Amino acid sequence: MSSTAISAPRPRHVRQFLDLSTAHLTPHTREDWALSQPTHVHETTYGFLVWAGDQDDSTTDDGWPTEVVECRRLARSLSCDYLMFDSDADAIDELETFDD
Repeated sequence: MSSTAISAPRPRHVRQFLDLSTAHLTPHTREDWALSQPTHVHETTYGFLVWAGDQDDSTTDDGWPTEVVECRRLARSLSCDYLMFDSDADAIDELETFDD
């Protein structure tokens, strides 16, 4: 059976996420999220799953750490609904990285 790509709009029940290294989070943010579990952040075994925010809401990034705002903006620009900050993921050049 051959595999062919289907070019159709993404169904609403299918979500995309941007896979990022936890190195794109400051040590302070990582520690804070691990301790406080803020809304829209879910801790995983190797990092955090974060909602990317609403593209049409000008206040969607209010209250988020600066480095996370940049990550969320990138995710939304790529039509991603979530970010997966993963300790095993590669860092990307477009975003700042932070040492432990």
